[in-house]
Amino acid sequence: MRLTFDDGPDPRFTPQMLDVLAEAGEKATFFCVGRRALAWPDLVRRIAAEGHAVGSHTMTHPDLSKLDPLAAIGNIRAGRRAVEKALGAPVPRFRAPFGRLGVSGRIALAALRLEHEHWDLDPEDWAPDAEATVLAAKLRHLGPDVVVLLHDGAESPADPSGLDRSQTVEALRILFAT
Repeated sequence: MRLTFDDGPDPRFTPQMLDVLAEAGEKATFFCVGRRALAWPDLVRRIAAEGHAVGSHTMTHPDLSKLDPLAAIGNIRAGRRAVEKALGAPVPRFRAPFGRLGVSGRIALAALRLEHEHWDLDPEDWAPDAEATVLAAKLRHLGPDVVVLLHDGAESPADPSGLDRSQTVEALRILFAT
């Protein structure tokens, strides 16, 4: 299985996830939101320093399918530049928020010469009622080429400090303990 994490970095959960991955000897790809990468550049650099891949996930996490093409291009470009600034290196990987591109997103990717990296399995760790044991069970027997979508951060309109991703951290602990 190939783990990927969206919506970070988050100073509460990304370090915990990195610790679990390090203990398990696992590598992942982290798709970082530009404004969060600028807020916590040390976490972006830690992700890369520990051997994980880094990708961009737009500047502000919009639904690209609802933007006009120029707005989509601007948000993708700004997000990529922000992650590159935080990392200090080029960031060729990209994933659209919600996995949705729409016509505007496809135009933007073509204009920017980027490819969208999708996933095969979304175990829904983002759901408010997600349970760590259930998440771990969904991941337990996947093949090596299955790309899994998880989340190490997320902003909530109701809580700008972010959503709770502790269930994802615990799911990783359970998964790698077996």
